Amino acid sequence: MEELITGKAAFKYELIENYRSKSNIVNLANQWANTIQKRLKKEPGYPIDKENGSIEIVHYNSDQLITPLVETLEKAELSGSTCVLTKTNEEASQITGSLIQKGVSAKLIQTNDGFSLNNLYELRYFSDLLNENPESPVITDDVWANAIQKLSVHVPNSNKLPLVTNIYKQFESVNPVKKYKSDWKAFITESQIEDFTKIDSETVFVATIHKAKGKEFENVYILLNGFNVSTDENKRQLYVAITRAKNNLNIHYNASFLRFLEADKLSKKINSNTYDEPQQIAFLLTHSDVQLSYFEYVQHHFGNLQSGDSLSILDDGLGNSERKLLLRFSKRFKEILSERKKSGYMLNAAKINFLVYWKKPEGDKEVRIILPEIRLVRETK
Repeated sequence: MEELITGKAAFKYELIENYRSKSNIVNLANQWANTIQKRLKKEPGYPIDKENGSIEIVHYNSDQLITPLVETLEKAELSGSTCVLTKTNEEASQITGSLIQKGVSAKLIQTNDGFSLNNLYELRYFSDLLNENPESPVITDDVWANAIQKLSVHVPNSNKLPLVTNIYKQFESVNPVKKYKSDWKAFITESQIEDFTKIDSETVFVATIHKAKGKEFENVYILLNGFNVSTDENKRQLYVAITRAKNNLNIHYNASFLRFLEADKLSKKINSNTYDEPQQIAFLLTHSDVQLSYFEYVQHHFGNLQSGDSLSILDDGLGNSERKLLLRFSKRFKEILSERKKSGYMLNAAKINFLVYWKKPEGDKEVRIILPEIRLVRETK
């Protein structure tokens, strides 16, 4: 966009009206935006809602912030939608697990980083059913209804079935009269998993800042543990996080870069307590964490595995219920496990997070692979 303005003399219109956030939250966001050196937008945001919300910034001396943040959420009397925003997937997963342990209804907003939505096993099965008549460009109502019915029978226990249901229902809503295969393909190609998260007021949602773009919540809690603000990219991420909040904004951090911020109804607190690492750590593994080539040799052990199924913990990796090895960790992830082991963390549980199709770069053969969720528990002395 900057090149269009400077090189092509394009005219710039700045959209500065903020219909989402309370006045003091917009004010705080404007102050932070002024620290971003290379910013296309020059005018400050303008709040349509002139009322003030609640802002709290808590400064910690500890380098362990997850435990106190979870304790804060456990005690909070929340009204409306709530989201916790973090920098990393690991932090988001840990917070979700800790909240659930405390009896708080929590849900992690995931994404399909590293693979196309069309490679999700459940969605691929559904798409293949839609192509019953490959010569027709139209998806008939009968074919559509049949695909929905067969999907529920094929993967009745998959924890990704609600996701796929949300996907096809959203496609129905924008294509109520006639459905074209080309439109379905484009819809899947251009979408991300986080686009289909249904926000409610009964659940505390947890996500990385990146996944929260375009979303809004009445209450936003931001975790900034060792957050680096030396780059404009990270400063922009924090700006995005701040501006997700409608009514209440809470920032928990262990640095000093927010001390200059001032706003109405802003409370600044210092927490000098020290906190231990969480009792458990969760990891959502990606393609780089598993030995991809190994899956080709164990397809016959997959059987009727579905997303959400538990996996056995074996010496060499993870297996099915019959303890047949299905997955080997990559060298990189083995090193991570080894480092965690030094701190007393042992692999305690694992389950299938995603079943996806993967193709070798040099070949045409596709195989199903498992991207698991694993949990490490710290041994008590």
